[in-house]
Amino acid sequence: MNSNVTSVIAAVVLNCNSRCRMCDIWQNKIKSEVRPEFYNKLPKSLKDINLTGGEPFLRRDLSEIVRIIRNRCPEARILINTNGFLVKSIDKQLKKILEYDKKIAIRISLDGWGKNHDRIRGIKEGFEKCMESLKIMKELGVKDLGIAFTLMKDNVKDLEKIFDYCVDQGLVFSLTLVSESPIYFGKDKQEMRPKDSFELKKVFKRISKKQYLSFNPKDWGKAWFNNSLYEYLKAGKRSLVCDAGKKWVYVDSLGKVYSCQMKPWLLGDLKKKRFKEIINSKKMEEIKRKVNKCNDCWMVCSARTSMKSNLIKLSLEVIRDKMRYSFS
Repeated sequence: MNSNVTSVIAAVVLNCNSRCRMCDIWQNKIKSEVRPEFYNKLPKSLKDINLTGGEPFLRRDLSEIVRIIRNRCPEARILINTNGFLVKSIDKQLKKILEYDKKIAIRISLDGWGKNHDRIRGIKEGFEKCMESLKIMKELGVKDLGIAFTLMKDNVKDLEKIFDYCVDQGLVFSLTLVSESPIYFGKDKQEMRPKDSFELKKVFKRISKKQYLSFNPKDWGKAWFNNSLYEYLKAGKRSLVCDAGKKWVYVDSLGKVYSCQMKPWLLGDLKKKRFKEIINSKKMEEIKRKVNKCNDCWMVCSARTSMKSNLIKLSLEVIRDKMRYSFS
C-alpha cells in the first residue's frame, strides 16, 4: 500500500480565546501539546498544510512551528487560520513568520458584520480587533489573505455584505457551513444551520454570478464550490466523494492522526509511529471504506483535494455555469 496524502490539517493548539456559539473548542483546557520539533515528523512531500486551532496565535512558538514546517516541507503552501483577536501577538509573531515564509497564507474568521460578529464569537469589540489584524497583515505584506465565513442562522443577512467587502478589499472569500464533530467543534451544531429559503437562494445566486463574471479563473472554482455548498445545505449530500485518509488527514495538537477532523476515526499516534506506518496501515484501509460513504461535511479544507482529482468534471460544470450566468 502506498500513501497519496498530499495535504494535512494540523491543529497546533486546541484551546481558544474566543467563545463561539458554533464551536466548543474554547471550553478545552488542554496541556502538553506537541512541541515545534514534532512537525519534523510530517512527510517532506506535502503540498498543503493548514495550521488551525483553537487559536494558533495562542502559541508563542507559532513562528518556530512555521520555520520547522517550511524547512521540512519546502514545496508546501502553509495556511494559518485565526480569529484575529490577538492583535499584539499577531503583529509580533507575523513579522517572524514572514521571515521564514514570505508566501504564508492567512484566513481570518469573520462571521458577521459589526456587533453581530461579536455576538456570534462571544468577544466584545471582536469585529474591531479583526479589522485591526487585517490592517496589520496587509501592512506587513501578506499577499494570500482572506476571510473565512461560517454560515449559520444568525448571519445569513451578513453573508453578501462580507463577500462584497472581500471583493472591494482584494481579499479571498472562503465559505463554510456550521458543522458538528465529536473530536473538534462539538456536538449538536447542525440545528444552527439555516433553512433553505427563497432569500438564501437569491443570495447564493448573486454571489455565484459575481464570481463567475470575474476575470480570475480561481473565482470560478470558488463559485462552483459555493453552489455545491448550497446544494449540500438542501440535500445533505457532497458533490464529490470525500478523500479523507486517501489524500489528506487531520493531526491534532497532541499528535494523534485522524482521517479528518469531523469523525472520531483515529489512525494512530504520530509521537509513537512514523507517518508512513500510520497512513499505510490496515486500519487506514478500513476507515477509507467508511469515508467513501460519509456526507457529514462539505468544506473547502475537505473538498480541495477531491476537486483537484476531478478537474475534468469540475471544469465542464464550471464552463456550463459560467455561460449560464454570463447570459442571465
